[in-house]
Amino acid sequence: MSKRVLLVNPRVEYAQSFTPHLGLAVLARRLGESGHRVLVLDYSAQRSTPPLNCFLSEFEPDVVGVSLLTPGMAVAHRVMETVLEHEPHIPIMVGGPHATLYADELAADSKTSYIFVGEAENHIVEIVEKAKFESNPLVINCSAQPIESFPTPDFSCFYGYTDIKVYPLLTSKGCPFQCSFCAVHKMSSRAWRTRDVVACIHELKQAKDYLPGLKQVRVIDDSPAVDVKRLKRFLRLYTQEEVNLALEIVNIRADEIDREMIDLMRGAGAFEVCFGVEHGHPEVFAAIGKGETLDDIRRAAKLVKESGLFLRCCFVVGLPHDSFAKSLYSIRLAKELGADFFHWNSFIPLKGTRAREWFEEHGRLHSEVGAFSLTGNTDFFVPEPVAEYDDFPAEEQKKAYALAVLETDSYIFRVNSIPKIVQTAMKYNLYFATAKSLLRQPLAWLRFLTRFYRTGLLRQYAMAFLRS
Repeated sequence: MSKRVLLVNPRVEYAQSFTPHLGLAVLARRLGESGHRVLVLDYSAQRSTPPLNCFLSEFEPDVVGVSLLTPGMAVAHRVMETVLEHEPHIPIMVGGPHATLYADELAADSKTSYIFVGEAENHIVEIVEKAKFESNPLVINCSAQPIESFPTPDFSCFYGYTDIKVYPLLTSKGCPFQCSFCAVHKMSSRAWRTRDVVACIHELKQAKDYLPGLKQVRVIDDSPAVDVKRLKRFLRLYTQEEVNLALEIVNIRADEIDREMIDLMRGAGAFEVCFGVEHGHPEVFAAIGKGETLDDIRRAAKLVKESGLFLRCCFVVGLPHDSFAKSLYSIRLAKELGADFFHWNSFIPLKGTRAREWFEEHGRLHSEVGAFSLTGNTDFFVPEPVAEYDDFPAEEQKKAYALAVLETDSYIFRVNSIPKIVQTAMKYNLYFATAKSLLRQPLAWLRFLTRFYRTGLLRQYAMAFLRS
């Protein structure tokens, strides 16, 4: 019997996505092929989506699925409460990163009927077809599967799909590297599983046929360049087949970047390179276990800057062995690298990571639910740390974070930011750094506008500014 399935990606404050939810689009494809009617509400990517109650009344779903992120659990709970207020005995399915990492905690929540742990695309149809309200949630353990025949996502089920401008492309899953703070191995496994690059290009051509607003492709693999030759083959094919969409590839490591790759990226329409530095202090950096060196990062940054591509680098404040004094090494390294933008993140100790185990032994953990790391944020905001230890208490982490953002101009000045900036300067005695940063803001604006010209980044940041 055909069922109406409503899938929801809640809006998370400070964590807007520019790409529609790939996982829900894949589930929509599987369900649609089995004869079920699917509607996807992506509040994170499409902020103009009407309130949930409107769809509960008009669509009248038989089953509701909610994608869970750890920072967005407060919002996700409100979504589920709204659903149950409308229909108290409707089965609710949950999945996503938080469901995979915290299934044991979710199992105590009577709002959910089914908890998907891992990759749900090969199990979703069976569960939907037999779904009923469960007072005690059932945990569905989904093992990692080969992805040679990965389902083509169906974004036509999304509310407002004709407005989609950035296409999320998956060419591989999994990551063999062992960074201490990363939980990808729990969600996608350490096994690196690849798709045929020809099939990936074909998927993009199909997407252009039904997504009239498409302007850009974002490759969102966990680790797209484990096989550098394969990524270069993808880039050559992307150019040869004239996809003609701006290209962004996330999660490339610095030690995977060489001049040929940069040239191929430029030829394919890429406008930037972003890689994780994480920390500038040798001891803290070594404890991460990235498998690359700080010299690799310096070399890669130099190559990217020489190429003219936009360079972004990511750092983390509050990792194991970190301290206020050691965080100053990160600020110095950031200035040395001279990237066009830096993302400063407050460390979140996710379950299943070595870094969390370190804090369980040496420090103190607070609830990570609702915590923000703030990758991608351009407003001035200092997050509340959720892990601390004697050498780096929470207040010193906040001071280090604020100083890093100010010293590297890693925010876009807005009038409504002034009270937060002044309050932070007074609280942590950062008057000099604050004054210098504010004086540099006109130049920072000019740098953003000139470097973003001819790229999709200008549009993205303009959208973020207008929606804030």
